Amino acid sequence: GGGTRSEKLKELSPQGAHIVVGTPKRVNDIASKEQMSLLRVTLLILEGADRIIDLGFAEDVRRLAAWTRPERQTLLFANTWPRALADVADELAVGGGPPGHFSAAA
Repeated sequence: GGGTRSEKLKELSPQGAHIVVGTPKRVNDIASKEQMSLLRVTLLILEGADRIIDLGFAEDVRRLAAWTRPERQTLLFANTWPRALADVADELAVGGGPPGHFSAAA
C-alpha cells in the first residue's frame, strides 16, 4: 500500500515477483501491459473472495488466473460461500476434480 503507481512498478521485476498483493483489477492491468509477468505464480490467494465476486469482479478473477501457471494452487478465503463464488472456484480448480472446501465455525 501507499506510494504512486509508477513507484510501485519500479519495484517490480519484468520477470515477476515472489509475492504480489493487489486487487484483481490492478494486478490484471499491470500484467496486461507486460509490466510484470505472473507466469511464475504457483499459489494464487484471494482474500475476501465472496466480496470480490459480490462486487462484480468475477471476470477480473478469471482473467487474473489466466495470467498464472495452469498448475497453480488457488486458495479462496471468504466469510460466505454463495453459488457465484462456488462457480468461480469450480472454474479455477485444476486437476479435473472439484475444489476442496473447508468451513470453520466461530
